Amino acid sequence: MIASLVCGDSDSGPNPGCTGYSIQSGDDSPQKFTISGNSIQTTSTLIDYELLSAQNFMYFLVVTASDDPLTDSPKTGSSTVLVRITPLNDNDPVFTPNSYTAQVCVYWFITSGLIEYEILKFLGCPL
Repeated sequence: MIASLVCGDSDSGPNPGCTGYSIQSGDDSPQKFTISGNSIQTTSTLIDYELLSAQNFMYFLVVTASDDPLTDSPKTGSSTVLVRITPLNDNDPVFTPNSYTAQVCVYWFITSGLIEYEILKFLGCPL
């Protein structure tokens, strides 16, 4: 559920309140939103944030509510519902660069200081 809709009218008697909702405009094709009862929901059409253009990060849905009169045609009222699309953490981590090289220096202790220096110098290790 994205949003819960609430409407009312000042009728009294057997016809109080709103009986139906519909989306009049603001949705894409294929349809991304639907109304079930009094709640706006997403359809089975996936909304992929990375594929949206900047203008589609927000949907302004014009929703109409109607009553069910006993004698006259239905009375309606409209409201704009802002649906803001936000990114979901749905991407795998990526290493940059994709490979690394590591160097491990092993210090050998040889009794002669000259030999120890030459080995470390050859390995490129800090002295």
